[in-house]
Amino acid sequence: MTTRTSYPMGAILKRKEKEKVNYFRESLRNDREQLRGEEVSLADLFEKLRRSIGQGYQNLTEHNLASKSAINALKRGDEDNLETHKNTMRACWDRILSLHVPNSKFTEFTSKAGQELIEFFAVEATWPYIKGDKREPGAVPSAEDLEMRPQTRLHGLGDVPGELGKMVIDLLLDESISREEAIAIRARLVEVVQMIVDYLTSYENTYGLVIDSDLGRTHYFATFRGVIQRAEQLLCRMKEELIAARSNHALMSLLEKLAGTQHDDHEDQDLDALVRTCKSTQASVARAVADAHDRDGELNEVLHPDGH
Repeated sequence: MTTRTSYPMGAILKRKEKEKVNYFRESLRNDREQLRGEEVSLADLFEKLRRSIGQGYQNLTEHNLASKSAINALKRGDEDNLETHKNTMRACWDRILSLHVPNSKFTEFTSKAGQELIEFFAVEATWPYIKGDKREPGAVPSAEDLEMRPQTRLHGLGDVPGELGKMVIDLLLDESISREEAIAIRARLVEVVQMIVDYLTSYENTYGLVIDSDLGRTHYFATFRGVIQRAEQLLCRMKEELIAARSNHALMSLLEKLAGTQHDDHEDQDLDALVRTCKSTQASVARAVADAHDRDGELNEVLHPDGH
């Protein structure tokens, strides 16, 4: 998966934000005129704001529903409906960017819708590779491409591992997929999620507080660090599932070998090799599970030092 360079942290206000600033300057002038007894009514101003906020929530809901429908269409390979839902998402996003609402609401709408938008485009770029339809992941749009804050883009990318994980589980329910194919799918999933986690971590180490301050995140698991930690936990689980799948495949191959063996010297050598492979793989699974339990225990001690 490749990513394009996002805006630097000190980037100038985008055109849409400038328009919003100009709108509130005009509103302030109208407010002053009202206080001087002129025709402009504060009630009219507040009514316009109320309606704009309502339109924001309406577009946000429509956008998020279209995003979920688009992902379902992507899983089904339904190209026609996929394009329809993508067009709906972009139309809602453009309307959200043009809203004249207070800064707090503008940040809320663009943050929530933007995260869903970039999550979908990242899933669309990587899903064909994970399935095995393409030789490498596609490019994920930059913040500039989508006219969103780079902070929003980073938070949206943090939601991608969870969505891809659910999609892979649904895919592997197909009984026509062989054990070898299932292992290859899981391996590509781990590869993609590892790239995402590494990319996010490269920003969090230096700019974590800056990223959170722009979006007003305070609850730990809504912060950028919390998003990355959740992605890291998912990655650890995916690796354990990959190890377990390989171990299970080795065991099943051994059983199939035992069922059809002729017990000659050559076959006995093959069986010995398979047994050693199974034991080694099972030991790796046990170590991975033990390490995961240790990490969970350390995390709980940090988050809940009093044991609650």
